[in-house]
Amino acid sequence: PQRRELFEGLRRDLLDPELRRGILLLGPRQVGKSTLLHQIADSLLEEGWPPGNLTHFNFDDPRVRGLGPDVGMVEEETPSSIDPNQSRVLLLDEVHLAREWASWFKDAIDRDRRRPRSMLRVLATSSAASLLHRGSVESGQGRWNDVQIFGLSFAEHLRFLALPKETEPQVLRRAPEELERYLAKGGFPEHVHLAPSEELRARLREDIAEKAIRRDLASLAGEGADRLDLERLKRLFVYMAQDSGSILNCAERARDLDARPTTISGWLQLLVDACLLHRIEPYAPPPSKGGGLPKASSRLATKPKIYVSDHGLIPAFTLSAFPMAEPVVRARVTEAVVLRHLLPLVLSREEIFYFRRRDGLEIDFVFWRRKELHAIEVTSSTELDGKKADRFQAAVDAISADRGTVIYRGATEGRSGKLRLLPLHLFLLNPATLVEDAVR
Repeated sequence: PQRRELFEGLRRDLLDPELRRGILLLGPRQVGKSTLLHQIADSLLEEGWPPGNLTHFNFDDPRVRGLGPDVGMVEEETPSSIDPNQSRVLLLDEVHLAREWASWFKDAIDRDRRRPRSMLRVLATSSAASLLHRGSVESGQGRWNDVQIFGLSFAEHLRFLALPKETEPQVLRRAPEELERYLAKGGFPEHVHLAPSEELRARLREDIAEKAIRRDLASLAGEGADRLDLERLKRLFVYMAQDSGSILNCAERARDLDARPTTISGWLQLLVDACLLHRIEPYAPPPSKGGGLPKASSRLATKPKIYVSDHGLIPAFTLSAFPMAEPVVRARVTEAVVLRHLLPLVLSREEIFYFRRRDGLEIDFVFWRRKELHAIEVTSSTELDGKKADRFQAAVDAISADRGTVIYRGATEGRSGKLRLLPLHLFLLNPATLVEDAVR
C-alpha cells in the first residue's frame, strides 16, 4: 500500500535511541492509523528486525474488546525468540481501550530511562477523546509525543492513483476530475478509488456519528455530573458539520439542544479532543501606539470558528441529494480543505487564527511562519471581485501582515495589487509554496 507522508518521520522517531519517549498517534476513525502501524512493522521485519522483538496488539480487536486487557499484560508476554540485545518495539492500536494505559506508559518510559541504553520503543494510536479527558495527557507529560494524523492530503490522494513513475501533477493532468472528487469525498484512504455517492456519504455518517461518537465516546457516559448525552452530542456534531467555518454561538446551540451554554462548550471541547472538529481562535493584532479604546466599528470578534476535521464530512451531513451543487457547501468545503493543508505548516492547530472586525473586515486564516505574518483568504469563485480584493487588502493592512494570499478556483497564478492569487489546485499540490521565499 501507498505510504503516508507521516511514515518516515514516525519510523525515524520510533527508532531514535536518544528520544527516550513514546509516540501517541492521534486522529479520527478511518484516516489510516492502523495501516501505518502495519507498514512500520513490515518495514522493520524487511530490514531484519528480530520478529520476537516486535509486538503488535489491537485493543479494539473483537476478541479482546470488553475484556479490559491492560498494556502490562501485553508487555509481559515475552516471545521465546526475543533477542535480549535488541530493543523491543510495541505497536499498540487504540490504546485508550486498555485499562490504566496512561499509568503504564509513564512507568514503562521511566523504567527505560533508567537503563544505560533504550530497550523499549512504543508507538500507540487512538481515535477516542477519552484518553485526553481525565487528565491522561498531563500525567504523561514528557513521556510521549503527540502526533496528529489527518485524512489524505490532495498530493497523497493523487499518489494512490498514480501509474508507475507518475508524479502528482502528471496524475492531475491525466485525470483533472480528481480535484472535484477529492473535494466531494474527503481524505479518507478507503474511499480513494470510489466515486462520490449518497452511499459513500451514508457510510461516512455511520462511521462518524454512530461509531466515533456513539461507541468511541460511550465510555465517557455514566460518570456522575460529567455524564454525556450521546444523542445530543451527535446532534451538536451534525450542526457543526453543516455549519463548518462559522463563528461559534454557544447560546444559540444551547437553545437548539435544550442545554446550558457551558455544557455545549464542554461537548465541543470533547469533539475537538476527539479530532473530529478544529477550533480556530480570533487573531488580535498588537495594540497600536497612541493607545485609547478602539472605535466600535473596529472591535474584533471574540468567539472561535469551528471547522470539521475532514472536508468530506460537510457534504456527508448536508441535507441535499447533490451537496456539491450548493454554493454554500462548496464554499465551506473549500475553506475546510485549505485549513487541512495549512495545518502541516504550523507546529500545532492552535497556531492558526482568523480575523474579523465589526465593520466587516475579515481574513479566513492568519498564521506566523518564520517571523512572517501570513493572511489567507479563501474563495470558491474562479475570479476575484475587485471590491472583495480591496476589502481583503484593507484587512491585511489592518493586522500588518507580511503576505496576503487569495486561494481561489481560478486556473492561473498571479497578483492583484499587493495580493498574491494562488489557484486552489496548486496550493493543494504543494502547500509549502504559500510560504516559500521564491514566490514573494
